[in-house]
Amino acid sequence: MNDTPPTDQLFLEIAKRHMPSVETLETRNRDALDFHDVAVWSIRQALAEAYAAGQAQQKAQPISESEGRMVLPFGPHIMIKPC
Repeated sequence: MNDTPPTDQLFLEIAKRHMPSVETLETRNRDALDFHDVAVWSIRQALAEAYAAGQAQQKAQPISESEGRMVLPFGPHIMIKPC
């Protein structure tokens, strides 16, 4: 059974696609494993893909009118008020 939250799994998939040296997003407490030499365009592409995934998720889950806040798929602790 996989206990990894879906967003963590998505982040790992995106990171692996754009930064091949990344094997996990877990801290392993070794510089050689936790720090990567990554091109800025790879970081930008990964961030853009994660942003697009968040937008797609937001479209699938409309804003709750009762709360007046938008809950993104990154967990209940992150809330963004609509403009």
